[in-house]
Amino acid sequence: DLPLRLLMPKAADGTVLVTGASGFLASWIVKSLLDDGYKVRGTVRSTKDPKKVKHLMDLPGAAERLELFEAELLTEGAFDAAASGCTGVFHCASPFIVGTVEDPDAQLLKPAEHGTLNVLRSASKAGTVKRVVVTSSTAACGMTRDMGPGYVFSGKDWGDAEKLREYKAWYPVSKILAERAAWDFVKDGKQSFDVATVCPTLIVGPLLQPVVNTSSELVLQYLDGSKDTYPNDSMSFVDVRDSAKAHVLAYEAVKGDRYLCIATSVPWKDFLDLLRGICPDAKIPSTCPKKNPDDPDPKPTPFSCKELEDLGLTFRGLEEQLKDMVASMKEKGFL
Repeated sequence: DLPLRLLMPKAADGTVLVTGASGFLASWIVKSLLDDGYKVRGTVRSTKDPKKVKHLMDLPGAAERLELFEAELLTEGAFDAAASGCTGVFHCASPFIVGTVEDPDAQLLKPAEHGTLNVLRSASKAGTVKRVVVTSSTAACGMTRDMGPGYVFSGKDWGDAEKLREYKAWYPVSKILAERAAWDFVKDGKQSFDVATVCPTLIVGPLLQPVVNTSSELVLQYLDGSKDTYPNDSMSFVDVRDSAKAHVLAYEAVKGDRYLCIATSVPWKDFLDLLRGICPDAKIPSTCPKKNPDDPDPKPTPFSCKELEDLGLTFRGLEEQLKDMVASMKEKGFL
């Protein structure tokens, strides 16, 4: 049985664009596309910054099939040149901030929504683009809601942006606004392209780029002694390589769809026990303060990624994700 994949114009038949190409996930998308034989264009803020470009140009196939362009997310028309003549676009560039957000509009909401629309307008002007794959997030899927026993989250779930605004949960709001904008952009069917969105959870695994990104920092702080307690909660994870592959599969699928992208959901304690096994000398916290001693132990979030599995994706286990992440952090001198 063949997986349900389109086999859209494949590899050598087209050029694809990856925005924010130097980022943690986007770098792996570039690598995955190059490995599959695609001609790839990538946008970065500066083509002169070795931290943004060297790890990309060092990838196998990059010398022959990777071209980098400079583009600022909110500059109107900044993606026109890079998108011109492309058959596909992977829009990954969007801010990810954990913690206090001083100016939500400037730091998160505008770059996410307006940046997405800016890229879509460039894809529209190109006239050759068949599909735009947008990196969304489980943060757009409302998975922190209690939906009652037996409920299984999937790509059909959306968060409530208005309620999240009340809680000042600005990152989820930004992802909902950006993703809704993408679906609305193509709903009249008048564009040359359709849209697919991939909603990964917290992305871990090995780093290609030479700097620590936000999701890697979240893991690193449990290894370097920055944290002395952990939350009484569960967390979902996915490997960066699987998330990158999910984007390529979403591009090659028969139709544009919305894909939840999660490998596993575990209590924080189980995640830290795995880290402890990988790094026995690390200062990993063992204290979990509960608001009330009677609080129940956290349960994993039930989810289904059937749509991605139907396209042929198999997810790595959490131990492999973390082992490879730690090895890469050590190699780059972060640990």
